[in-house]
Amino acid sequence: MSKTIRILLMIFCNHNKCDYQFRMKLQSSNDFIFNDSISINRMSPGAFTRLFSTTVNTVFRRFLLALIRATLIYIIAFLFVHLPTFWNYITTLGKDDRKRNRQRRVRAKLSDDSNPSSPYRAVEVLDELRSQPEEDVETLAVIPDLCLERHADKETMDVREILDVEDEKQPTGKVFKKYVLGEYKFTTYREACKHIDAIGRGLLSLGAKQEYDVTVGRAGYPLVSCEIRLVDWIEGQYKNTDKPNPRGEILIGGKVVADGYFGEAGRKENENFKEIEGTRYFCTGDIGECFPDGTLKIIDRKKDLVKLRGGEYVSLTKVEMAMSKIPIIENCCLCASASSEYTVALICPNTKTMSNFTEKNFGEKDWHKLVNDDEFIELVLKEVQQACNKGGIERFETPQKIKIVTEPWTPETGLVTDALKLKRKAIEQKYKDDIEDLYEERKAKPKSETKKIRKTEEKKITSNENPTDVAKDVISNDNEKKKEL
Repeated sequence: MSKTIRILLMIFCNHNKCDYQFRMKLQSSNDFIFNDSISINRMSPGAFTRLFSTTVNTVFRRFLLALIRATLIYIIAFLFVHLPTFWNYITTLGKDDRKRNRQRRVRAKLSDDSNPSSPYRAVEVLDELRSQPEEDVETLAVIPDLCLERHADKETMDVREILDVEDEKQPTGKVFKKYVLGEYKFTTYREACKHIDAIGRGLLSLGAKQEYDVTVGRAGYPLVSCEIRLVDWIEGQYKNTDKPNPRGEILIGGKVVADGYFGEAGRKENENFKEIEGTRYFCTGDIGECFPDGTLKIIDRKKDLVKLRGGEYVSLTKVEMAMSKIPIIENCCLCASASSEYTVALICPNTKTMSNFTEKNFGEKDWHKLVNDDEFIELVLKEVQQACNKGGIERFETPQKIKIVTEPWTPETGLVTDALKLKRKAIEQKYKDDIEDLYEERKAKPKSETKKIRKTEEKKITSNENPTDVAKDVISNDNEKKKEL
């Protein structure tokens, strides 16, 4: 009993300076008194005390850090996400909701639901078209007046300080004045985009959904004065019965469509006009997709689709857009032939970036000297194929051979329009021989394969036959040929 009491006292009584005297008396029913005295002089910390204090401190510290971290996160979320969201809802309470309802509405639909080939019209004019909108409908014509009325005293977006004026010489020999401008005096597009991205990510993390029918990337819906038809294009596999949305060539009809082009020069273009069910239509040549709300999206161009020998259709514009993202390419033209199974490309380089590219990889700043170098062409082709792969271009659409041209493509050379759009026929006519050579080179056996064949033949000779016997046979064959000659 006494030993047990001593152990308990040593564990729970911990003091380094004082001496304690404990006297415990236990008196039984027989008046038996048990006296015991214990002295503890400068006792060391107990094991239980150390374990208990260490555990409590660790748990408390971790809990405190987690509590502080969670509090900061909730404060930041409340200030920058919740508060702006609630403030927007509070400020819009009690206001007119007609604008939001207009944006949610269906804009256009088929004039005949049972006929997928019937024209799309605005929902206000399903029965007949109108030559002008209603009186209470505001048009884009009022925008300049409103801007002048509201913002006449404000600086325009082009208010920038001119820091310097330089002469920039073009490849064609012309010299243009280049203005070095300072910073904008307003929030730039890049800064606004960062703010929008930060707020949008916060709203998405909270599960917020858009309340408006935003049709970004679409061409809109037909006005009350015109109608739109989607005509099947069987060769391109676009039909107005496609799911989930109808697709086809876009035809615009109504009184807004002109009778045709004037003069003899427009005789060929007049073939694009058709009359269907008493309405005159213009065939745009664009491939469109109509969504359930009546908005239209242009997804392809009819003239830019070429069918290969294998039956696949190649969208020239789509591939060229993927290639144009490469910094060393100023302009490019994809060429496809119905008698071939692959495509080739003509590339007009960007002089500045191509010079940096060749200097970095080949130690030569003048890239004109490398246009016929196989290693240089292979490296540029690799860049093109990687860009096409990132852009989601199919393998049969990706160029297998390229030609780097040295002439600039400008309106003066007649290879592009004033809007810098490609003149495909002029380009194909100018580089006709180069395009044919690209296809011929592809058909020929590559040098790498011929080298492999030679190496395998040499291995067979060295492994199976005696080299001296082979040399004798070669010499005898050469002598026989000389005698015959």
